Amino acid sequence: MRVVSGESDPLPRAERLQAKSEVVESPSPVGNILSAPLRRRSAAPLTPPPGPRAVDVSSQSASPANTTAASAADERLLALIPLGTRDAAPKPLRHGPSVDSSGRLIVTSRNRVAAISIDENDCRIAWTIELEGFVSSAPAIGSDGAARVHADDGNLHYLDADGRRCRPSVAVGSPLAHAGPIVDGGGVTWICRHDGGLLRVDAEGEASLFFRSRQRFDCVPLLHDGRIYVGAGDNFVYAIGLSGRRGESLWNHKAGCGEVAWYVNARPATLGANTILAACRDSKNQLYAFDLEGGLQWSASMPGLMLGAPVVGRDGEIYVTLTLSERGELDRGALVCFDSRSRSIRWTYEIAAAAESTPLIDTEGVVYFGDVSGRVHAVTAVGGAKWQADVESAIRSEGALVGSACVAFVTDDHSVAVLRRD
Repeated sequence: MRVVSGESDPLPRAERLQAKSEVVESPSPVGNILSAPLRRRSAAPLTPPPGPRAVDVSSQSASPANTTAASAADERLLALIPLGTRDAAPKPLRHGPSVDSSGRLIVTSRNRVAAISIDENDCRIAWTIELEGFVSSAPAIGSDGAARVHADDGNLHYLDADGRRCRPSVAVGSPLAHAGPIVDGGGVTWICRHDGGLLRVDAEGEASLFFRSRQRFDCVPLLHDGRIYVGAGDNFVYAIGLSGRRGESLWNHKAGCGEVAWYVNARPATLGANTILAACRDSKNQLYAFDLEGGLQWSASMPGLMLGAPVVGRDGEIYVTLTLSERGELDRGALVCFDSRSRSIRWTYEIAAAAESTPLIDTEGVVYFGDVSGRVHAVTAVGGAKWQADVESAIRSEGALVGSACVAFVTDDHSVAVLRRD
């Protein structure tokens, strides 16, 4: 494992504990967590850039691995990349990295945006830039290659592939806690407004109020077949048509279409071409399935709280992560595979810590997710433990597949963990 030092403030301690990982051979859904010795690695941070400008650090190489103490367990973690100072009491960080057209990770940490180049043997920080405000969502990468970043200075910032500002920032208002920008194939950026409704920023950077509503859409929207699906604070999922000059609410809420029992803060998902899924944070932990008119097809109660978004596998199975709470006991967690045909749980992979990150599926059907103890799990399509890796800090973010060989997560302590998948 390599600890990469990039454009970051000095760490509050001179050394980082090197993460540990282990391959789990047991086919059981509950892997036996083995202990492994920790090794220390010094991290020599660079001086941060003086202002909001891109800084090229492509010559910065990773610290050499301690080959004398290397083991098979160490080889799972390719790099642990600090993006800034470590908080004594880090706040939950739920937004993950994005991947641009060249396969680089684009990540945000506080008021910084960084690009990280990754191959099977090395990681390198290509550039960083400081913005005038903090960022609490993942960048949205358009077909033009520009990253759209919504910061709490109230602006949408545009960065090109080299980390340069490629167009003027656009005033869009303060961001919401769980929402984030999305961009469509025509270069239009859609933003959930802090004051309610939906904002449209066209490809030339002109912003306009597209859908007027008093309701806040505090989740990342789903763009599907000319519509945006998004959860609101009034216990409804909205379907907003995008074809006109102004957005149209397509579901009849007065008739109960799109109604849920509580908030939906996680991104909706599609099941096939005609079903919209929404994970609700109500007392029954219900997963809802709606048809394209907003009619309820079915709902199912999960055995724990869903804080991440539902994800659909290649055969129509649905994956959700859960926090399992019992009075007087520490929270546990689980990954659940739900069969949408029989509407029952196919299998459950239980772990010893709460699971809040959205699952991620590769082309082989392996599911990756993190837990709040700082452990990354790789689970087979039949619910067996493929491997586990400890990366020091809680993981609540959705991961990203990098090339054919790696997976990356952002941790609560503002580091990027890059792991080999095989």
